[in-house]
Amino acid sequence: ITASIKQVKAPKGGRVGLVWGMKDFDSYHAFEWRAGGDFIIYRVADKVFTAIKDYEATTALKAMGDWQQLVVERKGNKVFYKINGTT
Repeated sequence: ITASIKQVKAPKGGRVGLVWGMKDFDSYHAFEWRAGGDFIIYRVADKVFTAIKDYEATTALKAMGDWQQLVVERKGNKVFYKINGTT
C-alpha cells in the first residue's frame, strides 16, 4: 500500500495517517503521525490495542502542508513501513 497524504491543519496532538485491513472499528491496522514529527504503527484486534512501533520522533516527516508518502509492504510474513522513503 502506498499513500500520499497532506496534512493542512490539525488540532494540538491531532493525528493523520493510513488505516488498512479494517474488519470493523474494533479490528484494523494504522500508521499515523502527528505534526510534531513523531509517528506510531499499531493494530487493534477485537478492541485490543497493540503498538507495533510506539511513538517515535523522525526527521523523515516533512512540515505540515507538505506531501508525506507512507508505504506498507508485506514480504512473506514480514511487514515493512516507510515514511518518505525512510524505513
